[in-house]
Amino acid sequence: MTAQLMPLTRTKTAEPEKPSAKSDSSHSVGTLIYRAFLLLLSIATITALVMGAWSKLNPTTYDNALMLPEWQELENQLITTPQRQKIPGYERDRFGRGWGQQGACSTREAVLLASNMQPRSEEYRRHSNELPQPTKPESCKIKNIEIWDEYAGGSISIVDSARHVDIDHIFPLSAAWDLGAHSWEQTRRQDFANDYRNLVPTDASANREKSDSLPNEWMPSDVSAHCWYARRVAYIAVLYELSIPEPDVKRMNKACRLFGLFAD
Repeated sequence: MTAQLMPLTRTKTAEPEKPSAKSDSSHSVGTLIYRAFLLLLSIATITALVMGAWSKLNPTTYDNALMLPEWQELENQLITTPQRQKIPGYERDRFGRGWGQQGACSTREAVLLASNMQPRSEEYRRHSNELPQPTKPESCKIKNIEIWDEYAGGSISIVDSARHVDIDHIFPLSAAWDLGAHSWEQTRRQDFANDYRNLVPTDASANREKSDSLPNEWMPSDVSAHCWYARRVAYIAVLYELSIPEPDVKRMNKACRLFGLFAD
């Protein structure tokens, strides 16, 4: 008997289901949106950094005419101390009673006039690293001007009164007392209190918040100003041979470590 051969049958293998065109399209759109978001975020970040650097390199106020040395140069000249020790005897009058005079104006008035972003006349313009010395008392009226607040990174309008604006001692007077000024002559302390290089206009609330703090305890609300602020504190310390506590030096170094002019 001849065995009958069974016909061969081919088993059809199931093919993987192909994604639909609609699914591919949705995935592609999602990817494009995500990439566009990252691109916009990168552009915004770079723009903020560039604008921050530009504002420091291209100043509009008297403050930046100082041409501050770079942080590394200043750091190498600092006199450091392990920590700030409170020295008894500090009073504001140790640095003079109120503001000194700059021509017909007080130091406060002169700083505000020099900080005007849109000077009303050539008399207020700052072409050197000295405060203006108006000769007429009427020139000292602080009205209808706009100043730049370095701490906040924004402008402050002054219409009829400047009561909402303080002049801050960047290196606080009480800190200076603790870190060397207690041994100075009275006249030197008065000069220090009226030295425009240690003065900056700011909103009164920011000045109260800062109080007598140094960089380890306080930094400007404008992050792009952190290194600028650190350099200003160091600059004054070097000029007047004041000590800087090591924790503050560490914080200042951190603020200036990346990108030079940018904050950490």
